[in-house]
Amino acid sequence: MPEVVEHGRAGTIVSDSDPKTIARALRELIASPDKLSERRMAAMTGLDPFKAMNMASNYDSVYAEAVARFAHP
Repeated sequence: MPEVVEHGRAGTIVSDSDPKTIARALRELIASPDKLSERRMAAMTGLDPFKAMNMASNYDSVYAEAVARFAHP
């Protein structure tokens, strides 16, 4: 998920095969509610491009451009 989650800003990226690292990361977030809240807000903002309405608008733009470029006279 590193291509979606910015480590330290919108989340914490850890190895899924290392339970101790996962536990440590969770303890750090539980111990710091402010940090957890900041990351939650950053994560929610980071999801904006993936909302259905935004994606539909982007697809519409891509299709409109493709039609304009390749339409036969």
